[in-house]
Amino acid sequence: MEIGEMPEEWKAVRLGDVTDDFIGGETPSTSNPNYWNGRIAWMTSAHISGRIVSSGQRYITEKGLNESSTHLIPKGNL
Repeated sequence: MEIGEMPEEWKAVRLGDVTDDFIGGETPSTSNPNYWNGRIAWMTSAHISGRIVSSGQRYITEKGLNESSTHLIPKGNL
C-alpha cells in the first residue's frame, strides 16, 4: 500500500492489526450549555494534525460526558 514518505525505521501496517478496539461516540449536544466549558478535554479525530495532542479542541463537563455516548480515551492511547 502506498502511503507517502515515512522514516525508514517505521513499518506500514493496517490500523486494525495494531489496535484492540475502535471507539466511536457522539458530540455532546452543543445546544446544552450544561455540557460545555468544563474541565474534560474534548476533540474529534479530525482535529489531530500531528503525532502529539497537547490540549482539547473544546472542554466538556462531567454531565456532558455522562449524558452522551462520548468516551474518555486514556493518555498515551493510539
